[in-house]
Amino acid sequence: MNAFPLQKIDLYTEDEFFAWCEQNPDEKYELVNGEIIAMAGASRNHNRITRNFLTHFSAHLAHSRYEAFASDMFVKCETQTDEKLYLPDVVVDCTDQASGDDKMAIAPTIIVEVVSKSTRETDFSQKLRDYQKIPSLQEYVIVEQDSQHVYVFRKSQNWQGQSYNSGAIYFESIDCTVTLDEIYQRVIFQAA
Repeated sequence: MNAFPLQKIDLYTEDEFFAWCEQNPDEKYELVNGEIIAMAGASRNHNRITRNFLTHFSAHLAHSRYEAFASDMFVKCETQTDEKLYLPDVVVDCTDQASGDDKMAIAPTIIVEVVSKSTRETDFSQKLRDYQKIPSLQEYVIVEQDSQHVYVFRKSQNWQGQSYNSGAIYFESIDCTVTLDEIYQRVIFQAA
């Protein structure tokens, strides 16, 4: 016999999740198969990297049908058995501005996640697998915040990762090149 009572975990629908988020506006959450997952706060380096991507992507995409968003645009990953709403650090979306959905990326083309110790395993495994299932997604980018290292997974290369620690990265889906110096502008690495 089990000495501890089993606790029921409430599973939430997408609508219930968005209502939850509205009632808890000071925190950020993701929805993973009905469970609400709280997101950890971001460091200065994390915020700098996110801002740098957003700045470069936004300037490049200013006169295109693509638009870059940071940290507040959900991405839906859905299969027959799973439904997840992730909140990537940066998402480039190709959508009609009049789509009516102000919370969700409709056709994400690039997703950027800035990795931390607490998100590393999820970003490199679960999210990598889930993001690959999004039909519109062309590039998934994982960025280290404690060292100058970026990984890019491209649909055109069967999602095989390419690693960068200097030079520049060409984002083929939006015809944009960003240097690692630009990505890591103002980032301060702690001495080991």
